[in-house]
Amino acid sequence: MTVFESEDFDHHETVAFFDHKPSGLRAIIALHSTGLGPACRRHPCLSLKTTDAALTDVLRLSHA
Repeated sequence: MTVFESEDFDHHETVAFFDHKPSGLRAIIALHSTGLGPACRRHPCLSLKTTDAALTDVLRLSHA
């Protein structure tokens, strides 16, 4: 699934994927809207088994 095919993609301003092999860090950062000013939430997705599940989670969290 691509970001644009996800039913949870609601015209987010930014969706960025990171993969830092030396540390093993894999991250997805999503910004839904900065219209009301900056906001930051961080949520570890250690239990999610697929990239699609992580993408769905981060899109839903940023929209909330």
